[in-house]
This record gives sequence, structure tokens and C-alpha cells, in this order.
Amino acid sequence: MKKTISIILMFLLVLQINVLADQRLVKNGDDLKLSIVSEEFPDAYIEQNLFVFNEDVKLVNGKLESDTKDTSVLKAVEEVNNSSEMIKEIRNSFEENTSFLGIAEATIYVKEGYEFVNNQYVYNSKILSKSEIEEIKSQNNGIIIWETDEQSKSKLTLKLMISNNSESTNVDLTCKGIASWSGLSTVGSQGPAGGDDFMAFLWGGEFDFRTTGQTIKYSDPIGQKNDEISTSSSAANAGVSWSFTEILGMTDQDFYATNVTVNAKLTKNTLTGNGNTTSVALQYVHTYPVIIPNLTADINDSGTFPIFSVSGTKSQWNLQAILTGYKY
Repeated sequence: MKKTISIILMFLLVLQINVLADQRLVKNGDDLKLSIVSEEFPDAYIEQNLFVFNEDVKLVNGKLESDTKDTSVLKAVEEVNNSSEMIKEIRNSFEENTSFLGIAEATIYVKEGYEFVNNQYVYNSKILSKSEIEEIKSQNNGIIIWETDEQSKSKLTLKLMISNNSESTNVDLTCKGIASWSGLSTVGSQGPAGGDDFMAFLWGGEFDFRTTGQTIKYSDPIGQKNDEISTSSSAANAGVSWSFTEILGMTDQDFYATNVTVNAKLTKNTLTGNGNTTSVALQYVHTYPVIIPNLTADINDSGTFPIFSVSGTKSQWNLQAILTGYKY
């Protein structure tokens, strides 16, 4: 009898060790996907780096590491570690032993400026298409070089990083979004439009949320100009957004936003289970009205996935980074 009990206890001990080993290699989901889209410019030229981690990937000694044998995950880990800028951003943003679901980085090229038409100013803004960028490359030995003309040309880089501290029974995600403008002129018709821009996190799964700090920095050749970033709308268990001034009008020079950072923590005490999956999105909305109006932000959560919108002007476009297939 004692021998039988000992065998059973040994079996349970081995089973427990195997379970702990399986928990160490957390399966985030086999169907995780990242994508970058612009509703207004579906043919936009987008330089993008998308990394999804179906199994546990952690920040260890300032580098991403994983015990998995999944070659696609290991390749993504290697690429992130080899990008000095990206791994620096991760080290500065997350604590050691943080696990990750996905990392997205997207850069678009924007042409913007105003013209005087029929005795009134008309502002134009567009994300350049693949064909437009290819034409520029063909004229410059494969390099994207801007030529000075009547309108400003610039780059917008959007980054989404999602860490995963969830356990087998709950959801605990930390989302960081970063938007960086570069190359904008601040002279005359080449200058960027005034008015507010917006960033928003959207999610399904009815996760609770809390914001964990927002910052904004402006271009300034002398000193660093900072300004406020404020919550513009929120919907319980569905999304939160922020508004900020893209360009600051100064007495002698304008300064534009070079780095905007937003953070949110998403939680759910009990998993829904049954194979249910949902998405998490970071959305950037750029507005470019001639006359700065009163803008209103709204998050509509009546459908299958929340929708973020800005009313008050038709002069706007958006860029969105979306992680889909997260099990909750």
C-alpha cells in the first residue's frame, strides 16, 4: 500500500514539474497577427517591422530571450535584438523579465501644405502611395530624397508595444504607443497644419483599463519644449484616447511634436475562455483644417469592435496598428 502511494506521489510530482515547465513557455495564441492600415489611403507606402510572439518572450539582461524552439519566434527575437534603436526603446520602457505579445513599427511619408485657391486658403495632406515613393526612388538611385517645393514633406513613425503579464486565469496587458514626426518645415506654406491630433487605444474582450502616463516633446533647437496631453474620450472596457497640439505657435518659430507617448494597462480578472480571441489597436488621427475648429473625439463600442472617430472637420486621416488573435 505504501509503495502504491509513493508511486502515485512521484507521478503527481512529475506531472506538477511538467505543468510548471509548460507554464514557463506560455502560449500566447497560434493566430496572433499584426497589421498596419490607413483607411483613407489604402495604397499608402508603409515601411513596417512587425513582430508577434506566439510563445513566451522576455526581456532578460536588456535583450529579448525565449526558450521556445519555434524558429519564427526566435527569428523575430533576433531581429529585435539586432535593432539598436528598438531594443533601446524596449529597455527604456519595460522592466526586466517583462513578457511580450507583439511589437509593431510603421513609418509613412506625408506631404502637406496650403494653397491660395479662389481667394481662400486650402490645406492638403496625404500619405504618399507606393507608386509615388517608387517614382522618387527611381530618380534618386533607390533612395527616398525630398525635393523642396511648395509643400512640406515629412515622416510619421508609429510604434505599438504590448507586454503580457497574464496568467492562466486572467488578462494583464501593458500597451505603449509612440508617435514621432520628423522632417517638417515650419516656414510659410510648407508648415504643418495647426489643430489637434489624436491617439487612441482600442480593444475587445471587455478589459478594464487604467492609463499610466502620457508625455509629449516638441522640436526645439535650443531647449526641449513640452506641452500637455489630455484624455479626449474613453469608453469603459473598450478604449481611451488623447488629444494634443501637433504644432506650437511661438513668437519667432513654430515647434512640432517629435515624440508623443501614451500608455494603458488592460486587465480582466477571469478569462472568458472557449477559444475566444480579440484585438488591441493603436490609432493615430491627424487633422489639418485651415480654420482650427472645435473637435470632438468619440469611442463607439456598440459593435463587435470599438470605433474611434473625430468630428468637427473632414480634413483628417488615420493610421492604425492592430494586434489580432489574442486569446482571452
